[in-house]
Amino acid sequence: MSAHFNTTRWSLLLKVKSENHEEAEVALETLCQSYWQPLYSWLRRCGNSPTEAEDLTQGFFAHAIRTNLFQKAESTKGKLRTFLLTCLKHYLADQHDKNSAGKRADRKNEVSLDFVDSNIGEMALERDLRSRDATPSEIYEYRWARTLLRISLARLEEEHIKKGKEELCRILTPLLTELDPGSSYAKTAEALKSNEGAVRIAFHRFKKRFQEIVREEVAKTLLPGETVHDEMLELADILSRAVEEP
Repeated sequence: MSAHFNTTRWSLLLKVKSENHEEAEVALETLCQSYWQPLYSWLRRCGNSPTEAEDLTQGFFAHAIRTNLFQKAESTKGKLRTFLLTCLKHYLADQHDKNSAGKRADRKNEVSLDFVDSNIGEMALERDLRSRDATPSEIYEYRWARTLLRISLARLEEEHIKKGKEELCRILTPLLTELDPGSSYAKTAEALKSNEGAVRIAFHRFKKRFQEIVREEVAKTLLPGETVHDEMLELADILSRAVEEP
């Protein structure tokens, strides 16, 4: 499966339901890849070991694929990330019932979802858990927020690659996380063999485009009646309540 992230929106589910098999398959892969880390992090915070969390995440997505779970989703029932977490909880309850009844979950026909990697999940989780009192839901929301930003950054990088400005993107990207990027303008100018004034203008455009993309991605997750402004405030709040990633 491709490691490329495209979207985390409800409209992606419409493509999952598409009669075009190829389009539906790509949409399903994208959906699973976009949400496995938030779900994995939630499972780990609930006390599961790395191996258990990886198995449960893979098992859940395999179950979702086999039962056409995503085809049953409706945007009128709430946020996509809330829907997925609710479905995971139902899946866990079902697995618990099977184990309590002395039945082993049937894993013979489960799909191999190689992108679910506990090593990658643990690196993200280690950063998340620096806030030791964070609840599983807070960890899940934070990992979702980071996924949305990663998707946005991937889009920004792709745009620059198409314009032949990959090096510019590579050098400017670290400035997005600096509280005072101006202090790095001189060093950045040297790396780009330019001057500070030109770097200031280039970074202003770079940051503005990143913010536009983030808003576009946020807009794709909205339900009828919700606004980009309110969801952006929620995104900022989620990120502010968690520790910053290095």
